[in-house]
Amino acid sequence: MIVVGNKADLDSERKLSKVEASTKVKQFNLPYFEVSAKTGDNVNEALMYLVREIREEQIRIEKVFFFFFEMLIFGPDFVFQTNFFFVIRRM
Repeated sequence: MIVVGNKADLDSERKLSKVEASTKVKQFNLPYFEVSAKTGDNVNEALMYLVREIREEQIRIEKVFFFFFEMLIFGPDFVFQTNFFFVIRRM
């Protein structure tokens, strides 16, 4: 999840300053982008960040899926190691 502040090109009509907005978003530990659809400022950066996050989540899900798939096929004694899981094989 990301927070996107739109209409960054309209500084005179801001309800929150950039500092206030950034501070509020940091409370929730979320990335924050100020974008302008009119000028295109930061639009690509926000979208690329979101695409990278989605892809990383897909990779995490695939790792979990394959871990359980191999456990199902080969049984709990099968050795399978990824960045997240360790299963010890009984000798």
